[in-house]
Amino acid sequence: MTARLNPYAKVLQTQPEIVTPTKLDVRGKLPGWLSGFLYRQGPGKYNVETVDAAKNVERDYKVQHWFDGLSMVHRFELISGDVFYRSRMCASSYEAHIRLTGSTGVTFGQRDPTLSTFGRLTSMFRSGAVNPPEGNAAVTVAPNWPLPTALESRVKDRKGDKIQTLVGKTDANVLMSLDPVTLEERGGFSYATYDKRLKGPIAPAHTHTDGKTREVYSYVMDFGRQVLCKVFALTPTKEGTKTTIIGEFVPPYASYIHSFWHTENYVILPFFPYYFRNNGLSIVWNQNVIDALEWDPKQPVVFVVVSKKEKKIVGKFRSESAFWGFHTINGFEAKGAKGTDLVLDIVASTSVDLVEGLYLDEMRHASKDYLSQNIYRVILKDVESAAPLSSSTIPRAQVTILTTPHGGDLPRINPLFSCTTDYRYAYLLGTVVEADETVNMFGAIRKVVLPVYNPSTTSSTEPIETVTWHEPGVHPAEPIFVPTPGGTDEDDGVLLTVCFSSVEEVSFLLVLDAKSMKEVARAGWFGGAVGDGGKVGPHIIPVGFHGAFVHAL
Repeated sequence: MTARLNPYAKVLQTQPEIVTPTKLDVRGKLPGWLSGFLYRQGPGKYNVETVDAAKNVERDYKVQHWFDGLSMVHRFELISGDVFYRSRMCASSYEAHIRLTGSTGVTFGQRDPTLSTFGRLTSMFRSGAVNPPEGNAAVTVAPNWPLPTALESRVKDRKGDKIQTLVGKTDANVLMSLDPVTLEERGGFSYATYDKRLKGPIAPAHTHTDGKTREVYSYVMDFGRQVLCKVFALTPTKEGTKTTIIGEFVPPYASYIHSFWHTENYVILPFFPYYFRNNGLSIVWNQNVIDALEWDPKQPVVFVVVSKKEKKIVGKFRSESAFWGFHTINGFEAKGAKGTDLVLDIVASTSVDLVEGLYLDEMRHASKDYLSQNIYRVILKDVESAAPLSSSTIPRAQVTILTTPHGGDLPRINPLFSCTTDYRYAYLLGTVVEADETVNMFGAIRKVVLPVYNPSTTSSTEPIETVTWHEPGVHPAEPIFVPTPGGTDEDDGVLLTVCFSSVEEVSFLLVLDAKSMKEVARAGWFGGAVGDGGKVGPHIIPVGFHGAFVHAL
């Protein structure tokens, strides 16, 4: 008996791109100040037709894991109360490789049951790159990213434009430069394009940009006889992008780290006991990330602290027990009893089931709440008391689980409150169990009220308040916070989230008041959107991962 499809299954299927701007139908009224550009990144294609030349037979390559869908980038332009939309597939070289060979090389979760031991051995002697230079950077998108000096000639002259560059990223040392208006590919590159020292197959999809200096912080991880991690800064200058390695070390584990923290003065990497076996060689053997990873729930998380200003390793802390998470929320420095405490929030769990739960067949038929997670508050007391990396005696981090009856993920905050001690709110995508007991993984947007940091608190759990937006039959995605210009309260602003209505079978952009969590407006293909060729619609936007907003003014 075939399991019933979830009502949102269509947003997990291949959908067409719309490369020319299309005016959407607006219900409600957009705030007069809301003028700018919303970019969204995620999978848009899950199957590719290939040809077996030997047998002259067409075959269909089917993506198995959500993270391996081929990149599609979306652009919403909000101006004078109107909304225009366009999208484009952005993995042409990657797709051409699949069409030609029927395979992709190393993926996040694709499993090939026909791969023999000989095939695995052969793959180990191929190119050392985990992904081709023009790869599938389908997870995050970064406007005004500082390009390598060697690639700046590809950028069109956009003097006066608010957005000069656009770059897609993923959980590998693979980036894709895109035109910020047309979304056309300008070419792939890696961090080694900035500096040959930044080699290695692994880099995080999420990076951090310092709000004051505009420096970008990230890391690369290289495999071999020993694993080597390099934390670095990219600094935009008039002469081009400058690269500085601020920390280089052998990590406690070759961990899978999707995101990390930064504060005003520090970069903090969480080395989870969810790591690549055999110093990373397991990736080449398994030809995917998931099967190369091992979860050891008996080991702690080790937090390595790097000083931005002093460009050195401060030291390490450890948790009492194991946990893991995709997404950090925010981090800040606070005055503690003996020195500076680092307060670090993350959505996490004591399980890694979510990674397996994101296989497409499971997502399209899911009956389990894989987003049943909590917010973990990690406190590194007196950061200067951190142990040297060589030490076997490691100070314990204090971990408080901020419990909520509703799980969630894909957290966002007011970006003006990044790294500040007075931040109180996070906004997450949450699961809802519908009346018919269907698990709606894309079911709600939740506002979480976080506690004020108190250095004397020692509790291991603390309940927190949530406010929820939910509409039956509507499936939202990551909520992106846009601050009200001149606003004073942390929740002065709106949330932008791309939704799919399984009732109307149409996608739309939803605007929520971030303070009240009430709807302000929505823009979609309700009456048919207007494109260059007339009415277009209804249209379904594939559910993506992450996005970014840039004010037009």
